[in-house]
This record gives sequence, C-alpha cells and structure tokens, in this order.
Amino acid sequence: MRGGVFQPSNLTPGRELYTRWVACLYYLAGPCPLLPMLINGVLAGAAILLWHRIVLSASRDNGPPGRRVAFWAVLFLAFWPTHVFYTSQNLKEAMMLSALAAAFLSIAGRRDSNEKSWIVFSRIAAGGAALFFCGLLRAHILPLAAAALLGGEVWRFLTVRRPEARRVGALVFLGVIGVVVLFQVVSPLIFNRLKSYGPDASVPFVRDLTQSSGNVRPYSQWSAAWLTDFRKIRQQRDQQWALRKEARQIQTQIFPDAEFRDWQDICFFLPKAAFYVLFMPLPGLYDMSENLGRWLASLENLALLTMFIAALSGLRRRWNWAMAGPCALFFALMWLASALTEVDLGSATRHRLIYFPFLLPFTAVQASAFWDWLREHIRERVG
Repeated sequence: MRGGVFQPSNLTPGRELYTRWVACLYYLAGPCPLLPMLINGVLAGAAILLWHRIVLSASRDNGPPGRRVAFWAVLFLAFWPTHVFYTSQNLKEAMMLSALAAAFLSIAGRRDSNEKSWIVFSRIAAGGAALFFCGLLRAHILPLAAAALLGGEVWRFLTVRRPEARRVGALVFLGVIGVVVLFQVVSPLIFNRLKSYGPDASVPFVRDLTQSSGNVRPYSQWSAAWLTDFRKIRQQRDQQWALRKEARQIQTQIFPDAEFRDWQDICFFLPKAAFYVLFMPLPGLYDMSENLGRWLASLENLALLTMFIAALSGLRRRWNWAMAGPCALFFALMWLASALTEVDLGSATRHRLIYFPFLLPFTAVQASAFWDWLREHIRERVG
C-alpha cells in the first residue's frame, strides 16, 4: 500500500486476495495492529466455539462424557503455542480454521428429523459459502474438504434408512458437488482480474501453490515429472527471495534433492515426507545446531506426536461417523497432500494449523479417559 494505492506483488491469487484485505485493514486503521489483532481474536474464538460443537456432534454421547471430550479438544486448540490466535500476524490461519469448521458443522453436523426445510437449506447454503470462501484463499483445500464431506454423506446414506434423511443427504451431496463446480466456473472470473494471474497460470485447484504464471512447465497434470518440477521451482524461488530480501540461505527445506521418475518413487517418498511435514524437527532426528527456535519447536512436535498416537487409539472408540468420518478423512487427505507439496518446514508448520485440529476429537477422547483414570487413581490412593 503506497499513497493509498495497492501495489500488487508477484503473488498467487489466494495470497493476493488475502494481501489486499490485510492492506485494506491497515489503510483504514493506520499502522496500529490493534484492529488485525481483534479480528484474529474474534475469528479464533469463533473457530473454538465451532469446534466445541463439532466434537459434540461427532460424539455418540451428548451428556457429560461428550461435553468433557469437547472441552479437552477446545482446550488443546485454544492453548496451541504456535497457533498465534491473538496477534496481528497470520490472519489467514484463524480465518481458514473458522471457515472450515463452519463448513463441516453446517454440512456434516447432526440433523434433527424435525428440522424445517428452510433451516436445512440455510445450513447447506452456509456450509457451501464457507467452502467457497476457503477455495478463494487456498484453492487446493476445497476439493479435499468436499471429498471428505461427500464421504460422510455416503456413510450417512448407507446407515440411515429414513427416506426423509436420505433425501436431505442427496441434497447435501449435490450441494457440495455444486460448490466445487461453481468454484471452477466463477474463480477464473475473479482471479483473472488480479495482477499476478493469467488463464494459463496453473493446474486447477493448485493456483495458490504455484507462485506466478508460467512456473510449472506443461507436463501432464499430477505426473511425477510435474511434481518434481513443482517442488524444485518453489524451493528455488524461496531461496532466491531469502537471498534477495534477507541475505540468507534457507536451511529448513524439505528434501530439496527429491526426484520422481514415476508414481512408485512418489509412494516411497510419501511416508518420510508425511512424517517430516507433521512432526519435524524432533530431537535426535533433525539437526538442531544449538538453535533455540528449533529446540522449542521440537518440544511442541513431541506433544503433537503424542497427540497423534493418542488419536490413533481414539479412532477405535464409538463415534457418530457421519461427523467424525469427514474429520478423519480430511486430516488424512490434507496430510498426504502436504507431504507431496510442502517444501519448507516453516510453511509446513504453519499450514498444519489448518488440518491437525481435525484429529483433536480422537485425541480428546483419550485425554478425557486418561484424566478420569488419573482422578480415580488419586482418589483411591488418598482415600
């Protein structure tokens, strides 16, 4: 923003939309970061409240046990150290998390058989609008979220026998597909008006991963060669930016020498890349180089690894899979997509703030059970 005029940089469409919005905030409020901090806090608070409802909806028990599980889930979310919910930076994370939570709760949440038609339509419309908004900011998230939600509708269709419920499910199914199709039609009309985007800029739904038009050479979409080129170009551009802006070299890039000849190479690459994007750095497995920031990050990653293991155990419990299933499926899809496309630990750490919360219901049920066991054990020892 210079002299009240927005000066576009070499940004992807989603980043440019976000940058224009943030620039507008600072233009209206001046250099004081108070307004962005308040907006970030409100969005984060909304996300926490929505997640409380999501966990209750995913639980089979809406009584005290279910409420305790929901409490533990939002406790983990609210006090996540790197979630920076109440700062003037990283406004996109709280915005994306609240929009995704709204979409999942509206579309996959519990449905009352006595709900009026206008309420059902309103929920579907609100969920679809939230999904569309997510696509504008990060286009690759839209098809993954839609796939997870459609999986939940298929489960609901197979397990619910009431004709009315099946009709609503069919309407939701068509609505989610309609959002994806609508985004494909409408988004070019929006993005083509931006300075940094042209019609040939990228593969559909990957506009916010590529960095400018012409970056990715015309390989077959999602071929091994395309993915190799995609990762290398992003890593090279990140290094060039760091050298030009900060006169430093990025030391945290993820497997910069990775080469894929075919999908077998990609399958062998996926497990180690998936572990890296979610849990690195960890002591003993990553070079700490007496770097305090890496040591602090490793402490959080140890906690996340513990939560992940607890979640795997929590998946075995009884759930309302029409809600819990889409959460687990979205986490898995986003995790695998991140393993393929994340090229730096810094961005991977920030981006996992969007999808790791979808594992929290399964972690929280184990935390609640452990807390109940611990209280009972202390009571027995004291008594």
